[in-house]
Amino acid sequence: MTTSLSPAVSSFVDTLYAASDVGPSAHQAYVDLYLPDATLIMGPTTYSGHDGIRRFREGGWEKVASRRHVCKGIFPSPDRPERECMTYGTVDYGFKDGTSKEGVEFAARLVLEYVEGLPKIKFYQVYIK
Repeated sequence: MTTSLSPAVSSFVDTLYAASDVGPSAHQAYVDLYLPDATLIMGPTTYSGHDGIRRFREGGWEKVASRRHVCKGIFPSPDRPERECMTYGTVDYGFKDGTSKEGVEFAARLVLEYVEGLPKIKFYQVYIK
């Protein structure tokens, strides 16, 4: 079975990772990609709703000066290609202490819902190696 990736999902994933790489000035823009009752799971920690996702986002920039995601693949769900996909890639970090870490591998499950025709994140779980 071959499932095509929706252009809307592909574009949204690009938007998500671009917003992830913009510093503190983009906290609200990042949060706005999620539904108000969304769930974000990063490692062992779960964040709920806009307030929780904002806390996650702010904490993610406490020690980080820069980050750059490179999405290497997007795989749509065969049953729900417009609403669910897996992604994988790498992320490079520049830390405020002057150190860096490059090529950190990640994978993620992304579940979307559409509001007025636009995708929003309902569920996002990230796995980092």
